[in-house]
Amino acid sequence: MRRQFWIAAGLFTALTLVLTWPQIVRLGSIYPHEDSFFNMWRLAWFAHAMKTNPLQLFQANIFWPERDTLAYSDAMLFEGVLAAPLLWAGVPAPVVQGLLVLASFVFSGCAAYLLARHLTGRFGAGIVAGLVFAFAPFRFDHYMHLELLWSGWMPLAVLALLRTFEEGSTRWGIATALLCVMQMLSSIYYGIFLAMVLGVMAIALWFGRSAETRRRAAAGLVAGGVLAAVVLFPYAQPYRRARDTVGEREAGVVWLHSAGPTHYLATTPGNWIYGSYANRISRHEKRLFAGAIGLTLAVIGIWPPIDRRRVALLAGLGMAVYLSIGMNAPGFGWLRDHVEIFRGLRAPARAAQLSLLMIAILAAYGMARLQSWLQARRPAFSKYAPALCASVLVLEYASMPIALRPAPPKSAASAWLADQPRGVVAELPMPIGWDRSNEPEVIYQSTFHWHPLVNGHSGNYPLSNYLLYRAVEKLPAVEALDALKRSGVRYIIVHEARYGTPTYRAVIEFFDTRADLTRRATFTEGGREIAAYEVKP
Repeated sequence: MRRQFWIAAGLFTALTLVLTWPQIVRLGSIYPHEDSFFNMWRLAWFAHAMKTNPLQLFQANIFWPERDTLAYSDAMLFEGVLAAPLLWAGVPAPVVQGLLVLASFVFSGCAAYLLARHLTGRFGAGIVAGLVFAFAPFRFDHYMHLELLWSGWMPLAVLALLRTFEEGSTRWGIATALLCVMQMLSSIYYGIFLAMVLGVMAIALWFGRSAETRRRAAAGLVAGGVLAAVVLFPYAQPYRRARDTVGEREAGVVWLHSAGPTHYLATTPGNWIYGSYANRISRHEKRLFAGAIGLTLAVIGIWPPIDRRRVALLAGLGMAVYLSIGMNAPGFGWLRDHVEIFRGLRAPARAAQLSLLMIAILAAYGMARLQSWLQARRPAFSKYAPALCASVLVLEYASMPIALRPAPPKSAASAWLADQPRGVVAELPMPIGWDRSNEPEVIYQSTFHWHPLVNGHSGNYPLSNYLLYRAVEKLPAVEALDALKRSGVRYIIVHEARYGTPTYRAVIEFFDTRADLTRRATFTEGGREIAAYEVKP
């Protein structure tokens, strides 16, 4: 079994390199999405805070002067722990992000393999499960969301729960809760959804057990739950405080990111086989197709007779689908109204990663049944069936090459700021309306100097940030500059490329006439100017 695991790990590594091509040969390149910059900033901030002041981890350098700004989105603590040693060693943030993206696919595939191997006892069935869970279109739709790629704790938590009831084990019950904690520290969305799915599965596994088995299982799960609460309670506090600043998700936004039944047939537009056919129903956050082979094998896997473990998997699948369709599901609105944690969730469709897990394991059961049937009737073909099914799954999921772009280098302005005394920075122009396209790169560039910014990018935005942006839209105007000064800004960086030459010239001419500003430097990048000003005390 150990040898087979390492073979599976090697296979998932090879498939990762192929299906994410050309990421491995362009580790310094990033997916062209704003969250790629956000990922690098979060990883770099974690490493910076751990080295300078760990107790101020959540007081990140964006949205000055607001507090707990790291809690405006998922802090990705586990990914931060993995990245920190590499960043401290001088590995560039884009390379670190690329390595973590690749590692997430391998981890997820291996974890699903272990669960399926435990349930079916077959190597081929485990490979099929790992393929469905780790490489379905849903994963590539979230290629830019690093926290959503780190889902490998899910199958390990399900495995621990199963062993809790199979062995009547207190130890495995505690392990189940701790694996949920690890998923929460990797992805808050997934941690919440996983806990709910495991709760439903535990109820299904409870019946038909001896009193002693249930007593020991309950003791382990309760002890693990208490331990998890102790670990997660401090983690939750910055998020509770941040909610008071940024508010809760509006129902309309949650409706928008709730899946429907047809989205379980949707793939990414670049999918080799189905992309052109699924365009009509293909929406970001709602590409949930498990593949024709995966779904067919799952149906075979649940065909009667089925045992208690498959009943539990079906219960988990039902809960995961219910969560993923969100506001389209009866009672979900009531949950949002009465359960605090649901009011912070924007995209219920992300629970589909758990749907994929249940489908993957049921597909492993189907693969095992198919092999047994072939062994009885066509023994010569039985050993080739998993390889054939796996090959078709790879073709169904293929969407490479992954679109990548070179990560921007350290800008001249960032290099200049790194040599300046600490002070609050404003980079202009600031967003107008909902166009925040420049802000992700602004916060990424701050990783080279770590001055506090009035700019920011995250999953949520404070009202103070919106009001400042509205005031700064009026530049060149005295009241706009006054708003920056009231925010404590010391350095103002003005970008010609982002403003456009006419507006840029008007702004710097206004700044150059001000007695309370000093132009400290002027840079040229890509044929466009960048002017750096300091506010006089």
